[in-house]
Parts: sequence; C-alpha cells; structure tokens
Amino acid sequence: MRILLPVDGSPFSRLATDFVCGRLSSMPDRHLVDLMYVQPPLPLVARRAVSAKTRSLLYSTAGAKVMEPLARALNDVGARVRMRGEVGVPAPRIASRAHAIGADLIVMGSHGRTALRALVLGSVTQAVLALTSTPLLILRGKSVGARRRLRVGVAVDGSRASKAALATVLAHELLLGRLAALSLIHVQPPPQVFMDPLLGIAIPAVPGPDPAAVEAIMAPMRKMVLRAGLSGDEVVLTGRPDEELPAYAKKNLDLLALGATGRSRLSRVFLGSVTARIAARCEVPLLVVHAPA
Repeated sequence: MRILLPVDGSPFSRLATDFVCGRLSSMPDRHLVDLMYVQPPLPLVARRAVSAKTRSLLYSTAGAKVMEPLARALNDVGARVRMRGEVGVPAPRIASRAHAIGADLIVMGSHGRTALRALVLGSVTQAVLALTSTPLLILRGKSVGARRRLRVGVAVDGSRASKAALATVLAHELLLGRLAALSLIHVQPPPQVFMDPLLGIAIPAVPGPDPAAVEAIMAPMRKMVLRAGLSGDEVVLTGRPDEELPAYAKKNLDLLALGATGRSRLSRVFLGSVTARIAARCEVPLLVVHAPA
C-alpha cells in the first residue's frame, strides 16, 4: 500500500502521522509512506534579497525540520519513508503528487474549524477533496492510535460511490483491521408533509422509503461484506445525512467512510456539497472515496 501523508508542522500533521503509525505497527508488510511538505514561497522582497542557492537552502532546512521527526516515527514502525518538499499552493501540489505516485490513500489532519467557517472559508483539506480522485482519509479530534479493532461505518445509498467506499474499506487493512466491527449505515429522508390551508391539518405528501427500498440498497453491500469473509450490522437513520452521519459517528464509530459522486469543482465544495458539510462536521476519522470514472 502506498500512502501520501502531507504535513505542515501543525499538531494535525502529528495526529495523521500517529494514526498511520498506529495502524502500521500491527501489520507485517512494510508499506511505503510518502511524506510531503508544501511550503509557501518567500515574500517577494525576501526572494529578491537572497540568491537562488540561499532560497533553496532555506526551503530544504524548513522541510527537514518538519518532516524528519515524523519520518523517524514512521521508520520505527517499519514503514518505508520518502520525503519530498515543494514550494507553492498546497492543495494542487498534493493532488498532483498523489496522481504522480499512484497513491492508494491520502491521509491528512484537518484543522478543527466549525462547520460554517469551513464551508465559507474553505481549507487545504477540502480543496484536496475537490481536486483528487484518490481516497482521502481526514483526521481531526482525538487519535485512535494503535487500536486494532476499529469500529468502522460505511454510509450506503445505493450509488456507485458508496460501493466504492465499501470496497476501499474492505481492501485496506490499514483502515479496517482483520477483526474490526463494521456497520452499513443508510440515512433515509423523513416523511414530507404539507399543511392543508382549508382543513388546517398536516397531510403526508411524500412518505419515507419503504423497507423494500432500504433492502434494495443494503443487499448488494451486504453481499460485498460477506464475500470478504466479514459480518456487520446494518443501521437505518432518518433525517439529513450531513447531520445524522456525523452525530452517529461521534457516538458509535472510530472511522466513517462515504462515497463522493465525482470530482467536484472547488466552487461546489465551498458552496456546501453534502460531502463537504459532513467533512466539516465529522469529529472522527473520515474516509472519502470518489465514484469510479
């Protein structure tokens, strides 16, 4: 497995590194971890005041200061580590690097903004989410460390994206672990009603999905789990996915996985797609997998 681990020297970088170290420490194979640090260029006045050689030395020194302690931690758990420093805008550089190396997974620590601020202001993590088709694991809050039995939930809605999310979880022991608890979670909309102006009473307009519709969504996902030699429980929630999934995950899961329908444009993510809203609100590690092209 090839993991791209972008870092920036913040506690969130350490959180992501600790997660990877904790999961790799119990795995026999030596996985390849690409550490990447993208730093902004020096201000124009500073660039003009020093030579190109001096600028290169400053950039490399800063990169080593950020990446070397994390590389040592990864080496200690048996990972093969490569370090790469770049200068520029982080999100497009990270997305481009993931594509260039054929990364199986990007792992990023996310700054803990509120949902509204994250959607309005955006963040490097959400920009990467918009630009890459590589599965992205977003970590925030407390680390799950080396816990081997992760409680993993996969949001299912019958789409190709949710099937891709489940397939990714089942394929990567880094996430699931051999003996992990697995839940398939479907969020159905609440029954819609309207108020009759003459009678003054609420009349059901569109009922929620019937059990047969829920079973049609769950059945193929259940087969995927059984083919992998695993078992899992099935959870049906009612409400808005961007509210119900983060709330359920906070109480019951160590990791939530969901599918994203295609590679959204940056504007769509910043305006508040369902995936972006869940990413902004989710307090447990969140795996986002794009639907296959």
